[in-house]
Amino acid sequence: WIQAERNIHPSAIEEWDTVTNEDIISYGGKLFLQLYQDNFWRALFHLFPDKQHQLIEHWKRTRGNDIECATFIVERIRKENNVKCPLDWLNLSPSKRSEILGE
Repeated sequence: WIQAERNIHPSAIEEWDTVTNEDIISYGGKLFLQLYQDNFWRALFHLFPDKQHQLIEHWKRTRGNDIECATFIVERIRKENNVKCPLDWLNLSPSKRSEILGE
């Protein structure tokens, strides 16, 4: 993260929390653990190079809070990859996940 902070790109502030807590509570723990295991924060840096500053700030604010982290991740997936709900991501094959993450 120190290296990441040296490469911050300026970008507009954006509202992150558009997924309801109910959405996350339904899928939250399992979703967060799965995405964490997939190194999703690292992947987000590759997916959204123009959002590095917000990613860093959000990560700092939410690490340790699985619900908020999951909320943030679900919204990123929905907006950028046409994944309609957390379960869609969980049901993707490992190869499809890698394709979306650009690995």
